[in-house]
Amino acid sequence: MHEVFERRVREHPDRVALTEADGGSLTYGQLNAAANRLAHALNAHGVKPGDLVGLHLAHGASYVIALLAVLKAGAGYVPLEPGLPSARLTLMATEPDLAVILTTQPWTLTATPLLDPTSVAAHPDTNPVHPADPERVFYIPYTSGSTGQPKGTLVPHRAIPGFFTNVSYATWGSEAVTLLHSALSWDGNLVEILPPLLTGGRIIIHTGSNRDPLSVAETAQAHQVTHLFLPTVAFNTIITTNPHLLTNVRYLMFGGEAVTVRHVQTALTELPGTRLIHCYGPSECTVFATAHPVTHADLDRPTIPIGTPIGDRAVHLIDVETGQTVTEPGQAGEVCISGPSLAHGYLNRPTLTATAFRPYANGRLYRTGDLATYTPDGLLLFQRRTDTQHKIRGYRIELTEIENVLTTHPHITHAAVTTHPDPTGTLRLTAYLTTTEDLTAADIRTHLQPHLPDYMIPTTYLPIAQLPTTHNGKTDRAALPPPHTLTPLPTGQEAAEEETGPLHRTIAGIWREVLGVPAVGSADNFFTLGGHSLAAVRLLFLVRDRLKVELTLRDLYEADDFAAFVTRVGERLPAGTELTAESADER
Repeated sequence: MHEVFERRVREHPDRVALTEADGGSLTYGQLNAAANRLAHALNAHGVKPGDLVGLHLAHGASYVIALLAVLKAGAGYVPLEPGLPSARLTLMATEPDLAVILTTQPWTLTATPLLDPTSVAAHPDTNPVHPADPERVFYIPYTSGSTGQPKGTLVPHRAIPGFFTNVSYATWGSEAVTLLHSALSWDGNLVEILPPLLTGGRIIIHTGSNRDPLSVAETAQAHQVTHLFLPTVAFNTIITTNPHLLTNVRYLMFGGEAVTVRHVQTALTELPGTRLIHCYGPSECTVFATAHPVTHADLDRPTIPIGTPIGDRAVHLIDVETGQTVTEPGQAGEVCISGPSLAHGYLNRPTLTATAFRPYANGRLYRTGDLATYTPDGLLLFQRRTDTQHKIRGYRIELTEIENVLTTHPHITHAAVTTHPDPTGTLRLTAYLTTTEDLTAADIRTHLQPHLPDYMIPTTYLPIAQLPTTHNGKTDRAALPPPHTLTPLPTGQEAAEEETGPLHRTIAGIWREVLGVPAVGSADNFFTLGGHSLAAVRLLFLVRDRLKVELTLRDLYEADDFAAFVTRVGERLPAGTELTAESADER
């Protein structure tokens, strides 16, 4: 991949390669020189071809420079995204036996050697020479694991180009402008980095919060981004709130979880000059395996298709009982993928690798665990999972990993985690627990936070006397009572409704309605309680409707807790507004 980039550098060294949204720019020549200096520094530090390097860097030009430098040094990289739980980062830095970690921040989790990528000016800026090897590991992304620990996937160089080379769903080139905003621990960021740099385009680096979809859309509008990839929840939020922020986008790619037809219909109507592309693919097969340019005809289908295979990917539907290939429309089969996109397997997990990657014809195929059907016109329709894996906010989550961490709490004896739709229809995590002591939701979140990222921490905790089991003793998830029939554990925070004044009670009622929770504490955070961008849009609408107060998503993101949000609303409450106990309790 780095050799392709170097060809682009020779063709147009003075063309702008990347721009930080609130900062400066680097040309292809400048970016290449910076990456070369760091690559030589890595080699001088003892990094050899085939080694692995940790990238503990935030969004910015330094991350792109480091990624290129590692490849130029002949190594592969492991994203160690700042902000991930310490236990998770420790495992991710220890298991791959990293040669060095590139970071500008303090690092005390492991004894791995460190290198500051900003202190390499003395090294030459010439291209290092390391023979290319398509089987060499490009990077190792970590995803949720069913054993209770995240698993690393060994992705080789050969797996990379097929998701954007010789494809028909989108085209890249010198006019392409992408926005780097996705989490660096998620393979979505590869869509934002590699296609533009390898085809002569440009990257805009979003320096705001990637949790705020409207901020992302505003940056895309301000910098005339042409190619944008969004998780489905972010797509839904922008389309609901202000789709015209995306008017300049030519190719709008979205995916990661189930999409609603009504949001797609709105996007098709409001963005007639934009191609909407529904994308699908596990990280074991590198970014996208299938894609589908959406049309108005798709609105009459039961769900938006995930399309057809792209590039060098091949997709097969295999009957899970007979092992035979499915060809008939409407017949369900497991989505299996073959071709150069396949990873080598999972790091240090030979049994799991043998289960997921199976011999097939003259090569191998990867079993995704997703069930799909064909339409009469040959498109794939996603149906459901065959296991306990789910997608939350675009991230793959193994419910058993969460359960395993829950049961390490000294007062939790059994746990079962499920997904249920919140009032906006977005999936949320609910944990059923048997406990030996009285606990609060805050107690459990405190226990989980060092081990699990925020998107894997359940929203609701339901005490239950005994988990239902099947005849062979396994937890029977289908027999768990509906969440609304049980009383959740208390939040552990002072009840906001007990605050004096009807304003607190009114806003607490709105939060309960939007989040589907029985109570709200003054120190509770909207997102900790299960809020997300689409729920935030609904919250702000209800505040405007009932209190005549105009707020933005940024107001909500900047409010650390419920009390701070109430203060912000109170500061903007129209003069003379009277709230009575009756108005506070009207919902």
